[in-house]
Amino acid sequence: MKNKKETKWHYQVTWKVEEEIQDRAQEKIKQLIEEWCKEQGAQFIDIFFEPDAFKLDIQLENNINVYKATKSLNKGLGKVISGVELYLVVTQAERLEGHSITQEIRVEKVIESLWSAEYYDLDERAADDLEAFKDYLNSRQLATIDVDDQLYIVDIEAIGALINLNCFECTKLYQYGCCCGSPCDMSRKNQRYLDKHLSNLAEEMRRLNEKDYDEVMEKGGFISFDGSIKECNGRCSLLVFHEGVYKCMAHKYALDHEIPIYELCPLSCLMYPLEIIELITDKKKKVLFFTSVVEEDFAKIYGRWGSYGSLQIDHRCVKPDEHNEIFKKEDYKPVYKVNQNLLIHEFGEGIYKGMEQLFNKTT
Repeated sequence: MKNKKETKWHYQVTWKVEEEIQDRAQEKIKQLIEEWCKEQGAQFIDIFFEPDAFKLDIQLENNINVYKATKSLNKGLGKVISGVELYLVVTQAERLEGHSITQEIRVEKVIESLWSAEYYDLDERAADDLEAFKDYLNSRQLATIDVDDQLYIVDIEAIGALINLNCFECTKLYQYGCCCGSPCDMSRKNQRYLDKHLSNLAEEMRRLNEKDYDEVMEKGGFISFDGSIKECNGRCSLLVFHEGVYKCMAHKYALDHEIPIYELCPLSCLMYPLEIIELITDKKKKVLFFTSVVEEDFAKIYGRWGSYGSLQIDHRCVKPDEHNEIFKKEDYKPVYKVNQNLLIHEFGEGIYKGMEQLFNKTT
């Protein structure tokens, strides 16, 4: 029938290993996988061996939970080579007719059962209209990554978008750029770390710019009674004017004293334009959704920072087509690469390796 819509499910599955896979083991692994494909009714496409991983490409007529389906296979693989761990599942739907995007079955279930969408590291909702947010998620090309039984959902286009956070050059032109507005909220973890260094940080601000220090102290200091960072003259109180530009006092103090920036700076200040949202299902299961605010519509509605369109700033950092002699074309990198250290700090090396594998297969 002409109007019949067919969907071929293309699955890319990666296993991480602790030792190099020898030729004999490769043959045995391929044999086990081909047998498993027959059991699942899957079409075997190819298998690729790397020093620390092997990757499988298969295609199925039906949308299945590949993560569950491979558990039996993992037992057999574990007998062939030690240290086998399924740490990444990437799934893509290929619609042969029609234009709608069909999600992998686990993504479908998460979206259908979505109970709340909240910003990671903050006690704040990212979306009040869940039905509209579900529609948004269903409109995106999403992939799944599994690390240590934790499911992550990745917006492929948004996380792979090219950016160039040349903030130093930007602040030379605009003085304090994107940090000119209200300060980002801190998590409880942030507050505990910052409290330990607050008095020393204040003295450092006094040394760099006594006028800024006096203004902040006149308004009662950096932190309000509820633990949030205060504003001072329409800007974050942690900004200090030094050497012709505004600098984040917490960030500078951390770097100068070799303290991890993730201890003193709110995570929201460090992750832009990366956005991380907790998708909480009606069964209270938490799934982390990785995207970015490089698209203005998403930034306005769902981004934790809101829209920056009203700022008198040229956002070349998220516009690779507008590169120039300062924002060089070759310096633009995908969002996930720019945020490599943050991702590893918060979630471990597995999630970053998973994203590398994802974009090695989709670019």
